[in-house]
Amino acid sequence: MRSSVRTVPLLLAALTACGEDTSDTSSALTACPAFTLEPGDVDGHPDPTGAKAAGQARAGRIADTSLIVQAEDRRMQIRPGDYLLINDRMAVYIEDGGASDGYAPFGGEILAVDRVGEDGMPMGLSRYNETVVALSNEMVKPESVTVLADGSDGGEAVVRVVGRLAPIPIMDEALGVLFPRAYGLPVALDYVLAPSSPKLVLRLTLVNETDEPLNLTLDELHAFFQYSRLQMATPQDGYADPKGQVSHVEFDGGPWGFAWRSPAGPLY
Repeated sequence: MRSSVRTVPLLLAALTACGEDTSDTSSALTACPAFTLEPGDVDGHPDPTGAKAAGQARAGRIADTSLIVQAEDRRMQIRPGDYLLINDRMAVYIEDGGASDGYAPFGGEILAVDRVGEDGMPMGLSRYNETVVALSNEMVKPESVTVLADGSDGGEAVVRVVGRLAPIPIMDEALGVLFPRAYGLPVALDYVLAPSSPKLVLRLTLVNETDEPLNLTLDELHAFFQYSRLQMATPQDGYADPKGQVSHVEFDGGPWGFAWRSPAGPLY
C-alpha cells in the first residue's frame, strides 16, 4: 500500500476581507486602511530563474519560451506573457489575464507547480491541472496581472491579480442553488513566495463596497480539477474518498505533487 505524499510543496489559501465594521474579528470584515488594489509592475524581474543562485525568490513575466518547461501531456498551456514565481525549491507558473485553457475562463490562475533543478530551472515534473478559488460561485475576473514584488530585495516575490468577483460560467448553474449570493466586489489575489520556502501563499483580499458587514465563512470554495493526472490523499482517509472534514488534501503525482490547506481550518 502506498503511503500518503509528504515531501510536497504546500499551497496555502488565505482570505482577508476589508471594510468599515471591526466589531467582529472572527470571520467578518476587518479594517485594512493601508490596503490598496493598485497593480504592480507588468514585467517584474528580468531573470527569474536566477533565483536559486542568488538565494532569492523572484517573480517575472515570461518574455519567451526559454523559461517554459512543461510536460507534453500538460492540461494548461504556459505561454509567453504568463508569469513565473520561483525560488530554489519550487516554481509556480501563473496565467496572465484573458482567455484560459481551464474550466474557469478568466485567467489569473496557477498553471503549474514544479520542482526546481540544480540549474535553477523548473524541471517539468508538474502534473497540476486546475484549482478554482472562489467565493460563492464567483472568482476573480482579472483586470490586470502584474508583479507586486519581484524579490530582488531579498524578500517575498508576489504576483498580483486585480479585478472583480464574477460568476464562473461553467459552475454558475450548478452552484447557483448552493451559493445564491452574488458579491461582484473588487478584489486582489496575491500569489506569495518567500526565499527557500516550500510554501506558496494565496492571499485573497476584497473591499466591501456595501453598507453591511459581510460574513464569508460559508461561501469559501476550493474546487479541485486535479483527478485526471493526480491521485488525492488525506491524512485522515489516505487514498480513500474523504468521509468528512480533513486537515488538508494532498495530490500525488508520482515524482512530484502538492498539498493544499486553508489557515482558516479544516477543509470539507
